[in-house]
Parts: sequence; structure tokens; C-alpha cells
Amino acid sequence: MGNTENKRTSFKIRQVPHCVDIAMVILMIMTFGVTLSLKGMGKKDKTDVIIGMAICILFFIGVICCCVCKTKVTFGEDSIIRCRWLFLSWKLDIQDYYAVTYTLGSKRSRGGGMIYIFYLMLYRGNETAYKVTDLRDRLAPPIAEQCIRRKFDDVQLMKLYRYIEEHYPEKAKGYE
Repeated sequence: MGNTENKRTSFKIRQVPHCVDIAMVILMIMTFGVTLSLKGMGKKDKTDVIIGMAICILFFIGVICCCVCKTKVTFGEDSIIRCRWLFLSWKLDIQDYYAVTYTLGSKRSRGGGMIYIFYLMLYRGNETAYKVTDLRDRLAPPIAEQCIRRKFDDVQLMKLYRYIEEHYPEKAKGYE
């Protein structure tokens, strides 16, 4: 069943693609490696210093991008969900998933406060052998408090869930 109105909806969420997480870990390891190798060298070559500085700068630019840039989610064109973060883009087809659920997660931050994350989980495969794809957004404390009371009106990802619930009711399984 598709959308007959073809009304596109977009919003932004705080989600960094998994491949960027992996790239940041690699850059971090390279930064430490270059730093240690430059520290251990007696006489430093200009080329080594420039390469080391370039890797360190790339790492810090990556950290800033991960903190500042948000993922744009667009849906409303039949069953396709389009996601774009900086220059990376990917598509999710609701038809490929057998179930969609949502939940609220929390964890302690290093500063001692709580971080709340809203997860929209899409299940591919079947009930016994499935793979989960998630879209997630970090919530501000007042919005998270509303979610704890089961009021999800201010959560951006609920717009997508409501769309799925309206157009693909057999896939929308509710709160998990």
C-alpha cells in the first residue's frame, strides 16, 4: 500500500552513520600512532610532521562534524525513507521490513547526567532470523520526560512511525 498524496516530510535527527563511527575509530588510532611515532623520532622530517598534522586535523574535523551535523530523514514517497548525513546518503524501503517498533533508551553520561535516545527499529527477515536497522535521535530532557509518560508528540521520529502506522499498519508493532 503506498501513499496516494505523495506528501514528502523531512526532519533532522542526531544520528551518525555506523560507517562514520568506524572511520573515526580508524582516524583516532592513526592520530595516536602518528603522535607516538613523531614523539619517538629524534630528528623529525617536515613531511612526517605535515602528514601527522593533517591526520590530527582530519580527526578533529570529524569529531566536530559528528557533534554538529544531523541526519536528514525524508519520507512520504511510497515506501522509501531517504537519509542523508553530510555527503553520505542511504535509503530504507519499508517493504523490505516485516516489523517496525520504537522504544526509549537511556544511559549515564560521563558527566553523571542521563542521555535519552529514541530508537525506531526496523526488522528485516522473519521472527526467528532477523536483522535490525535503527534510526535514533538523542532527546532533550523535557522531551524525554514526556516520552516516559508515553507522550511522544514532540519526537521527530514519531512522524515517521505514524506514517508507517497509517500506510503500513501490518508492519507497525508499537512500543517495545
